[in-house]
Amino acid sequence: MKPAYEPNFKRIQEEFALIINPKNSEGLSIHVFVKSRLRQFKLDQKHNNVDILLECYQRLNKALEQGKSITNLKAWIRSTAYNYIRELKREEKRHVEYQDYLVDNQTNNQCLSEEETNKQYQMIQEALSTLPLSDQELILWKEVNGLSWKAIQLRLEKKGKSIHIDTLRKRKSRAIKNLRIAYCELEKNSCVNLN
Repeated sequence: MKPAYEPNFKRIQEEFALIINPKNSEGLSIHVFVKSRLRQFKLDQKHNNVDILLECYQRLNKALEQGKSITNLKAWIRSTAYNYIRELKREEKRHVEYQDYLVDNQTNNQCLSEEETNKQYQMIQEALSTLPLSDQELILWKEVNGLSWKAIQLRLEKKGKSIHIDTLRKRKSRAIKNLRIAYCELEKNSCVNLN
């Protein structure tokens, strides 16, 4: 059976532009759908429907490059927009949890002496050095330097590595998890050495 959409980028891109045009009924329904999902997830103050649809467009191009067939473009746009909004909400939630963690630790660290703070800093650096170089770079770029995912992606492309932003997010998540494990091991060993 022949797929409904062959990898004819220009035709599909034109159809995409038609579908998301808010001046026609299909486009208006897509925009209303995206706006209502942003409100549902309480992201309407930080993101707008155009941002979401641009990400859908990028994902459409990537899907077509990978040879995926799309049988119902309008449904594909809706589901992709919905999934992307959910990703944004998860990322926001992780960011809030991380900020809460930092605030809690900052409160606890205010009670630490300078010597204890230096020791913790050294342990973090030592734990970081146990990770693969790619994980170290990712943590430093995102957490220490505060670079955006797009900026990190561009840095990696300059090194000849083309990695999707979602993949980078997942890798950073795993790298942070491994950093915590390494730090806890070092902390355990330092406690054992004190006894």
